[in-house]
Amino acid sequence: MTNFVMIATTHTLTGLAIGSQVENIPAIIILGILSHFVLDALPHLDEEEIEQKYSRKVALIIASFDILVSVLILLLAIYKLNRVPALNLVVGALAGNFIDLIDNVPGIKGYLKKLPVFKQIHFIHGVVQRPGKRYRFVLGIPIQFIIIGLSIYLIVK
Repeated sequence: MTNFVMIATTHTLTGLAIGSQVENIPAIIILGILSHFVLDALPHLDEEEIEQKYSRKVALIIASFDILVSVLILLLAIYKLNRVPALNLVVGALAGNFIDLIDNVPGIKGYLKKLPVFKQIHFIHGVVQRPGKRYRFVLGIPIQFIIIGLSIYLIVK
């Protein structure tokens, strides 16, 4: 049995798919944030678990590469998708990653977690992910690849 890292790239592609299909910016934000919780409910490893299993350095390398790929995919989508406003794509990608951004970015995460709305979001995020209590589940990898594939299909269709 195995788990798989829920990479930022998956959140980015899902957010891009939403941004490419929905015209209303507030709806993109809401759907992007909701998609994050849905994806995080799937079996996967997090940076903390990678750090525990390997090292902080390995976790940072993986996270850095993942963020770089996400940014490159966003830039490619903006460049190639002339039919979709760039703002929709950027908002979708950011909304898809928003929860991890407020929970994991050094310097702001400690501050934001204390603010009323962000405190509740952080709590829900922790409940959805169930750290340390996730069932190891071989479907985590194929489900993530299916989501990536469906996202790419929606973006390019």
